[in-house]
Amino acid sequence: MKIYKIIIVNILCTFFFVKSFASDAQQVFTEANQAFQKGDFSLSTQKYEDILRGGIGSKELYFNLGNSYFRLNQTGKSILNYERALRFSPSDGDIQSNLLVAQTRISENIEPISQVFFVRWWQILRGQMSADLWSSLGLIFLWVGISGLAFWFLDKERTRKKQGFLTATILIPLSILLFLLAKSANSEATTARFAIVIARETPFRPAPDASVLPTAIIHEGVKVEILDNIQDLVKVRLPNGEEGWLLMSGVEKI
Repeated sequence: MKIYKIIIVNILCTFFFVKSFASDAQQVFTEANQAFQKGDFSLSTQKYEDILRGGIGSKELYFNLGNSYFRLNQTGKSILNYERALRFSPSDGDIQSNLLVAQTRISENIEPISQVFFVRWWQILRGQMSADLWSSLGLIFLWVGISGLAFWFLDKERTRKKQGFLTATILIPLSILLFLLAKSANSEATTARFAIVIARETPFRPAPDASVLPTAIIHEGVKVEILDNIQDLVKVRLPNGEEGWLLMSGVEKI
């Protein structure tokens, strides 16, 4: 009986600790918002970062932090946090709009590789909802499709059998497509393959050797794909497909 009491006490203590911590974080978030409204962007940035260091993240937190960095003219970090906010809400119009505005500050005009139309459509479609929503929708379609199969097998009325068969043949394949979208969205959200250049400028070298002359200087805000890393260097792919090496300290994963 004592062990159950110990378990209950531990659960209650954990609950009150989490509740107290969340309450403190909400207070700091409110203070950060107030600092932002007063134009004290350094203070608002500091407070938002304090919440993140406590292990709490949200769409609103990253969005507001991106706004603070934008007002401080730190383009790289503002874009970084807008990108992080989009992972919580891929179709949020406000985040997308602010991200586009921040991207106009990027010095480079790196033309991205043109994608095959169906790949571009897939990425746009995937970004309309989170992985959880795609999965939930897929489950609904799957169960309705299975119900259609049940009508087709068990119902004796010819019209309902046809309707059940038609429902199953449409919704079950569609549910598979939705699960693929969910898997793709989850992979995009959880795999830290992309990073933002946060240094004002950093040399871009064709080899991981400091003696090799850089072929370009990359400025803050550019989104890169991470391919490899060696010590304090990271191999990246630029939006135009060019590959090279940057200082690891000059980029931060989304």
